Amino acid sequence: MVAQPRAANPYAGYLSSGHQQATPSLKVPRIVQLAELCISTQHLKTGENLLALVFKSQEDLSNKFKTLYSPLIPELRQMLTRKGVEISSYPFGKFFQIVIGTYLQHILGAKPRQTRVPNIRKIGCGCYECTAINNFLFSAKSEETFRYVQQRRTHMEGYLRMAPDLVTYKTIRSGSPHGLQVTKNRDIVAASQWLVRQREARAFLGTIGSDAVIAKIMDDRYGDIVNALDGTQQFRLSTASNSTPQAGPSGSSSLAPAPHPAATSAPALSAPLPSAPLNISTGAGQKRKKTPRVDGDVVDLTGNSP
Repeated sequence: MVAQPRAANPYAGYLSSGHQQATPSLKVPRIVQLAELCISTQHLKTGENLLALVFKSQEDLSNKFKTLYSPLIPELRQMLTRKGVEISSYPFGKFFQIVIGTYLQHILGAKPRQTRVPNIRKIGCGCYECTAINNFLFSAKSEETFRYVQQRRTHMEGYLRMAPDLVTYKTIRSGSPHGLQVTKNRDIVAASQWLVRQREARAFLGTIGSDAVIAKIMDDRYGDIVNALDGTQQFRLSTASNSTPQAGPSGSSSLAPAPHPAATSAPALSAPLPSAPLNISTGAGQKRKKTPRVDGDVVDLTGNSP
């Protein structure tokens, strides 16, 4: 069945119809398909509108990164490579700028400021049980119970006793075998959670590209990226990028993310994103290109997915 869009934006009806819902896993290939079609037909302004619609979902931001943005990025990159299109080119560069900035501001966040942060380090001899302790120390957990026979618990206690600045512990005598409940000191809980977020942020940026690619995408904001990952300065989206997508004369919207609750009160950095939000509205009097026909089911990119 051939979809026949009637809105000013050639794909608006195709993207926003509420007749059929799609899970994020089904949205990803459709988004990539339409982005490729926009490139092939040279409807780059329409491609901008497509990417703007991707931001309009109101679901939890953390979940949206897991279920939509993270699976979309490698597929989109692969398509751009196949088409010979630079990842930093219009309109994709702006899309990745906002994705990166949103992740760093709201998912990575600020490094906790503490007056005394113990040195989080590995302890033990490297055996299986000691490795389990170290995995716990560098995780986001604040407490964990390890159940081993008494000989192995005694072995672990010997090393835990040498790290009172990191943990406290006690024996849980219920259950079999008995457990060794290890609790991180309050001072290192936030620090270890930051290390996890920092590691995940570096991995996320790696899915977009190398340091050189990120630098090209972010332009004069690249230094802020480095500072955010080091924890010396929290990344802040510019005021323009924190705004709600604005409707233009044709009802289309500019490429900017929907505001996150934390974004409205956060001060913007003095250095703006390399370019202002892009305007994808069709100007009056312009001759519109012939709308391409699109085969496939209608997919709602703007509604909340189950």
